[in-house]
Amino acid sequence: MANCDNLFKEFNQRIKLSESSRQSLRTSRDSLRSKVKEKFKSENYDVKFYWQGSFAMNTIIAPKDSDYDIDDGIYIQGEDEPSVDIDTLRKWVVEAAKDHISLPPKDKNTCVRVQFKDGYHIDLVIYHKKNQDHPKLAHKTKGWTISDPKEFMEWFRD
Repeated sequence: MANCDNLFKEFNQRIKLSESSRQSLRTSRDSLRSKVKEKFKSENYDVKFYWQGSFAMNTIIAPKDSDYDIDDGIYIQGEDEPSVDIDTLRKWVVEAAKDHISLPPKDKNTCVRVQFKDGYHIDLVIYHKKNQDHPKLAHKTKGWTISDPKEFMEWFRD
C-alpha cells in the first residue's frame, strides 16, 4: 500500500489559513466585540461572547473564493428572555457593526454578517441563556430556538 502521508501534509499546507489571516480575524473579532458590548451596555444588557465554528475548532481552511469566516456568539445574560424583540436585538448588532466597516452588515436568518473588504466575514450570532438551560438562538423568522454550539464543539472534540 502506498504511503500518502506527505501528500496529505502538502495538501493541508495549501488549504490551511495563514497565521496572518488568522490574526486579522482575531483583531477584527475583538474590535467588533467591543463595539457590540458597548451598544448592548448602552441599552442596559450584559453580553458575553463565545467563538464557535471552524475557527474555534481549528478546522478553518482558506477557501477557493477567499471568503473565510469566524463565527462569534453573543450571549445575552439574564433569567428572562430579553424584554425587546429579536428584530431590535439584531438591529443593535447591525448598528454596532456598521461604522466599523465600509460594506453594510447583512441581517441573515441566524446571524448578522459583517463583511470585510480583505476577503473574510464575521458572523455574529445572538443567543439568550438562562443559568443552566440550553442557549436559545435569536432566529430572524423562527424566534427563539434551542441551539448549543458549545455542546456541538464538545461532541466534535470527543
